Amino acid sequence: MNLPRLFGSIACAAACSAGGASVCAPTGVSERVFVGLSRVQEAVAYGPAVDAVSVEESELRVRLRSWQNASAGAEQVVRLVHDYGAHRIDAHVPMPTNGHLHRLGFEWRRHSPNWEMAVAPTLAASSNAGRHPQVLDASMVDWHVSVRRIEPLGPGLAVLFGICRDGRKGEVRVQPSAAIRWQPHAGTEVLLGYPDSRVHHRLSPALRVGLALSPSGGAWHAFDRELKNQTQFARRGWRLEADLALDLPARQQAAVAIGIERQRALEFDSPPGTRMSVDVAQATYLTLRWRR
Repeated sequence: MNLPRLFGSIACAAACSAGGASVCAPTGVSERVFVGLSRVQEAVAYGPAVDAVSVEESELRVRLRSWQNASAGAEQVVRLVHDYGAHRIDAHVPMPTNGHLHRLGFEWRRHSPNWEMAVAPTLAASSNAGRHPQVLDASMVDWHVSVRRIEPLGPGLAVLFGICRDGRKGEVRVQPSAAIRWQPHAGTEVLLGYPDSRVHHRLSPALRVGLALSPSGGAWHAFDRELKNQTQFARRGWRLEADLALDLPARQQAAVAIGIERQRALEFDSPPGTRMSVDVAQATYLTLRWRR
């Protein structure tokens, strides 16, 4: 049997922990460069289109700060963000993409004592669309947005609430964002909420540990090899991870994270017009990160 292969993408490792996979999980304004590399353990996929075959996944994420400003009690930053990733699945049906999926966009963020805001126009598409830009148009740009209010409840305690529009649930949609943030002292922060939760604790001036839970999916505009058919390729999942970060000279930081991803699924049209869903078994993953 001739089994076609699909190379796709996974979302970045737990956004709130260090990767910043979404505008819903803000990153530090001081960050200039971020690089993250993830590898997901081989797992098994089940569904009407597959026959218990393996799925392999990996992802590379790069984030570059291009502008920063601080005035009137607020800080603003603009970053260029690029995700490239791949997973491989053997199936009985034609796949809707040439295999390689990308997310490319700009992020604008504004931080103040009581507000966090972010806007990120993002082009998420298969790589063959990038090589043939005539197939691209404005409708393929997804606008990711986050607005969050921060209300102090007492020393070291605050409630955060707002709305977010991103694609980590497998489709670009608006959803609520809410959390309780507790900072008992300078070295510890606890954020419990939806869709992201995290715990950070500093073991020493140079060493920090963390635990994070967040959605890890995405949605892309995918084209087949002949660029004749376009479809939405979607991925869903949730990640629970633990990470260890080490502060280095020159304001650098290196981190390693291990975790497990559950409730995984792929959705795509094959043949065009027939929506298919494939469940994927849970798997462990490893992520390496460097930032400055």
